[in-house]
Amino acid sequence: MLREFLRGRPIANVLILIALSCVTRLSAKTEIDAAQVRKIAAMLPKHAMGLGEVASHRESWSKLAKEAVFEHWLAAAHAKLAVEDPKATDDLYLDFSRTGNRNHWQDVEFATRSRLTTFALAECLEDKGAFLQPLEAMIKEVCAERTWVFPAHDRSLGNFNQTQIDIDLGSARVGWELATIKYLLGDKLSLATRKLISDNLQRRILKPYRDMVEGRVAENHWLRVNNNWNSVCLSGVVGAALAEIDSPEERAWFIASSQVYIKNFLIGFGSDGYCSEGMGYWNYGFGHFIMLSETIRQATGGEIDWLADPAVRLPALFGRRAEMLNGIYPSIADCHPASQPDPQIDTYICQRLGLKPCGDRNVFVQPASSLFTTTLFSFLPEKLPLIPGKPTEAESPLRTWFPDGGVLICRQPPNTKTPFAVSLKGGHNGENHNHNDL
Repeated sequence: MLREFLRGRPIANVLILIALSCVTRLSAKTEIDAAQVRKIAAMLPKHAMGLGEVASHRESWSKLAKEAVFEHWLAAAHAKLAVEDPKATDDLYLDFSRTGNRNHWQDVEFATRSRLTTFALAECLEDKGAFLQPLEAMIKEVCAERTWVFPAHDRSLGNFNQTQIDIDLGSARVGWELATIKYLLGDKLSLATRKLISDNLQRRILKPYRDMVEGRVAENHWLRVNNNWNSVCLSGVVGAALAEIDSPEERAWFIASSQVYIKNFLIGFGSDGYCSEGMGYWNYGFGHFIMLSETIRQATGGEIDWLADPAVRLPALFGRRAEMLNGIYPSIADCHPASQPDPQIDTYICQRLGLKPCGDRNVFVQPASSLFTTTLFSFLPEKLPLIPGKPTEAESPLRTWFPDGGVLICRQPPNTKTPFAVSLKGGHNGENHNHNDL
C-alpha cells in the first residue's frame, strides 16, 4: 500500500505529507481555540451541571415516580435487590483473548452495569435509602475493575495489564453514568463513594482524553473516525466532564474539543445525509450525537445548539427519509431487519425541526438503559425550542434518493390496494458496517 502511495510522487512532496501528518498528531492541542474556550466558559453555570433535576428536588422526582411506567419499573427494581448477579472476574475478562468469545464477559458485565443504573434511578425515584447500600457496593465493584474497556477492544491487553488507559464505547458510557449518579444523588452518597467516583473519572476518562487531545499520549482511533465510535465516545467523555468538573473553564475546554472532533462523525453521512452504518447504528451513533447536542445546549443556556447547524439537518432526517412503507426500513448494513428509528430520537428531532407527524412528549418519560438517557429525556422542557428553517420534506413521497450512498427507495402512492416498496443499493462496499451489501 505504501509502495503504491509513493509511486510517481516527488520525494519532497512525500516528506512534506509525512511531516504534516506528524505535526497534526503531535500538536493536537492547537486545534482547540483558546478564545473559543473563554467564550464558552462565559455561557456555563458556575458549578458542574448534569442532566435532569437532582434527587433532592423531590417535587420533580415524586411527579416522575407517579407515572405508571415508573411505578411498574420501581417494583421490578425492588425485586433485583434480592438477586445476586455473577461477578465479572479477571479470568472471565481474559476469556476473549483465549477463545475470541466476547459474550461470556459482556453478558455478566452488562448485568453489573445494569444494576448500577437500576439502583441509582430507583433511589432517585423513591428516596427512602433502600437502594443506597447496594448502589455504593456496585460503584465500589465497578471502580475496582482493572479496566472499563471491553475485552474485544483490548486485544493487546494493555488496558487489562494497566500499561495504558484507553477510552472505548464501554468506558465512556460508564464514565457518564457514574458522573450522573454522583451529580443526581450528591451527599446522599457517602463522601468516600463520591471521592471514589471522582478519582476514577479523572484517572480513566477525563485525564486520558485531555492527554491525547493535547498530544501527550497517542490518540484513540475514534477521535478522528467518521462512524458511531466518534459520537458515542465523545458524548460519554463530555457528558461526564459537564456533570463532574466544577471549573467553567475546564468544562468549556471539553465542549470546545467536542466541537472540533464531532465534525469527523458528521463527515460519515456525506452530503445526502445517508447513514452507511444502517438504521440500528443511526439510532446508536446519531442518537448519542443528539444526546450530546442537547446536553451542551442545556449547559450553555441554548447558546450552542448543534442541531441548528444546516450540516446536521439531512443526517437528522435519515430516520424518516429511509422509511419504505408502514414502519419498514431497509435492512442495509449492520442492522436487524426490524430496525426502526428510536422513538425518543425521532420525536426529539421532529419537535425541534417542526416536522409532521410528530409524537407527543409521553415518549420521553420512561426508564432507559442508562441513567443519563432517562434523565435527559424525562426532564426535557415541556416545549422544545423550534429551529427555524425552510421545509425539509419537500421531496416526492414516491421515492427517496441518496446519491452518495447509492440507495434508491421507491414507494407506491398512498391508498394503493396492495402496498409495495423497494430499496435498491448501489455504490460500493467501502462503508462503515457494510457487510458486502452489493
